[in-house]
Amino acid sequence: MRIGSPIGMTKRGALGRPTRPGSPRHARRRHGRRFSPELSILHRPDIVRERSHTNERSRRFTRASRPNFSGHALSPLSARLENFRNEHATKIEATPSTETSMRSKTLYRNIQRLLPTFEAAARHGNFTLAGEEIGLSQSAVSKQIMELEGRLGQALFARAHKHISLTSAGRRLQRAYTSAASQIIDALEEFIQEQSTQQIVLSTSTARAAFMLLPHVVELRECFGGAEIFVLTSDPNGIDPTRHVDLAITFGNPELAGFNVRPLFSDIVTPVCSPEFLEKNGPLESVSDLLNCELLYMQQQDPTWGGWPQWLRAFSSQTPQHHQAMGFNNYYNTIQACMAGQGVALGWLRLLGDMLESGRLVIPLPQCLVTEDKYHLAWPYHRPPHSDIECFEEWLNRRFGGPIPRFNQLASTR
Repeated sequence: MRIGSPIGMTKRGALGRPTRPGSPRHARRRHGRRFSPELSILHRPDIVRERSHTNERSRRFTRASRPNFSGHALSPLSARLENFRNEHATKIEATPSTETSMRSKTLYRNIQRLLPTFEAAARHGNFTLAGEEIGLSQSAVSKQIMELEGRLGQALFARAHKHISLTSAGRRLQRAYTSAASQIIDALEEFIQEQSTQQIVLSTSTARAAFMLLPHVVELRECFGGAEIFVLTSDPNGIDPTRHVDLAITFGNPELAGFNVRPLFSDIVTPVCSPEFLEKNGPLESVSDLLNCELLYMQQQDPTWGGWPQWLRAFSSQTPQHHQAMGFNNYYNTIQACMAGQGVALGWLRLLGDMLESGRLVIPLPQCLVTEDKYHLAWPYHRPPHSDIECFEEWLNRRFGGPIPRFNQLASTR
């Protein structure tokens, strides 16, 4: 049988004891919190009334203190913008130029932290969605936008009921921020790509790049584990003047300032021509027969690259005094003219092995010179190679330093 509560009592307290209105236990149960002396003010109607009057007076004071130029109450944003304009103009007029510069820098730093919030709000057209993206509440986004507008002294958003849109100033700021952010992203992607993609800068002469490296790109990549290879050509010695290289293939002087050097192999120099030229002007049976041919030559840019005069002197001959030959400023063009049937050129057989094997060039005479100088593999002291050079060095020696089949066959038959 249930017994109802006595008159003037409410819910039962601990151990079934009823609680009386106005008692601490009653207040604790009423407000859902543990009683403490500090919270007893919540149960003082006289203090609550006094505090409510104070808040009402402060609200009236705040409304009265707002500037009102149009006869209507200004919105909080408009009042804030107006205060900013007045204070900002007064302070700038009263401060020297150096202090103004410092204030401008401080203003810029304060504005900079607000720009990501502005960009997200401008892109979404909604403060709530912008807040979800950057991890802020809608009210925090709105507060930061108001702070940015206050610091700039211009409204960036036109606010309507449940809708915002960019003003002309807002659109202008969005374009500027988007452009700057795009450039920053591009720069960051380049930095990341430079770290993730290994690049080998390989410097050599135009002729060595064209005749040794480019026909064997697949094999060259395997030497460096698939890394990106950037071939940099520089004539005559094959080392770029800026020396911003990882590896270099050179010929001649092994003493290169600032470089580690490893010797590779010598070269064999002998006349070469196209099969069509030999058929038309041959046969060539002695060195003297060359004097009746068009001798193609390369302008001597380095003392290690000998020309026709040095080669002919080695075989007790010389070019006629009034002999008119065709010259070029690099070896690649000289060989291109030779393959086109324009004349006879001095062939550096380590470079021309592929053209000899394919039959595009032939060796008309058995006479040859073996160079005293060698090819070298070099890399800067201050910039060790990105990849182990052992594989690349072994490939160069195997591919270009071994016997030359067509030349060895010709030498054995004659």
